[in-house]
Amino acid sequence: MVRVYGRTLPGKQVMTVDGAVIGKLVDVQVEMETGILKCFLVKPEPGAEVDMFERSEGCVVIPAKLVRSIKDYIVVDTKVGEESHEV
Repeated sequence: MVRVYGRTLPGKQVMTVDGAVIGKLVDVQVEMETGILKCFLVKPEPGAEVDMFERSEGCVVIPAKLVRSIKDYIVVDTKVGEESHEV
């Protein structure tokens, strides 16, 4: 498993598995008791299709369970659990 350090995440481009750009990562939320990554807060690009996600403080909230890859980009599978994208 490749390690990814939290300080390298902000500013990374977030896109869908289909290659559609969602926006740039602003922050993450972590469950304090367990240290489990809960969700990603992403500032959406103008025109990005983000209606399926909750919003918080000008960002879209993407549940961590939707993230498929973190490398040069953060890749999100918006089809997983499509009926509900609640955190």
